[in-house]
Amino acid sequence: MTVRYDFVLVPETLKVIDGEFQIVVVEGKQGDVVSRTEKSEINEIGKQTFDTESSNILKTPSAFSLLGGSIEVSLSWEDDDITESDIQRLNELTENDYLKNGSFSETSVEEAMANKSYKATYAFGNNYETLQEKGFSWGLYAKYAEVKATQDNTRLICFQPIVEGYYGSILDIGVGETKTINKSDNLMYLFFSQNCSIDGTQMNQYDVKRLNSSSVNIRNESEATARIMVYRR
Repeated sequence: MTVRYDFVLVPETLKVIDGEFQIVVVEGKQGDVVSRTEKSEINEIGKQTFDTESSNILKTPSAFSLLGGSIEVSLSWEDDDITESDIQRLNELTENDYLKNGSFSETSVEEAMANKSYKATYAFGNNYETLQEKGFSWGLYAKYAEVKATQDNTRLICFQPIVEGYYGSILDIGVGETKTINKSDNLMYLFFSQNCSIDGTQMNQYDVKRLNSSSVNIRNESEATARIMVYRR
């Protein structure tokens, strides 16, 4: 049983928000890894959601999203734990993931079965033109799991709910662009990966704001794509 965590915490980003959830931004250089070697190391055992068609596919309450750089995600197994139908079902569940509109690749069903490993790569980009469910929400319930930075300055936001019922969405905003987010859930929190403004009010990089009004207009004030994480229940 081994957990490896090479990524380092970005200072002042570890936050508990209103007793609802915890977030932190971490950074890795090329080759840095976050990994586990046992299913029991999934820290939400008993709280995950399993797919209705495959007991080898699940969604956990905690989540990570890419804020910059690029990653390779690997899910591996031994013996016959994962079947061809599991891989095909995973592909069905994730076929509309918006991150696939960007620099994304994944192993074929045949490759995954031959190597007993499913791998996907993704490089950060302006891919979520509208507010959509975050990618990598569904995964294989495999013995081994690894997220590896494939370039320097790779940053992830890690989300851990305290209160049940949260799910995450993403909206990307290009440099100098303005986009609107409408309130659609009882509780909605916005996380800003870059400096932005809301109807003229400055929001600093890594700020979190609870959405109280019916809608907000967000302008990207930085020199890079701003990824707005929306956590809601």
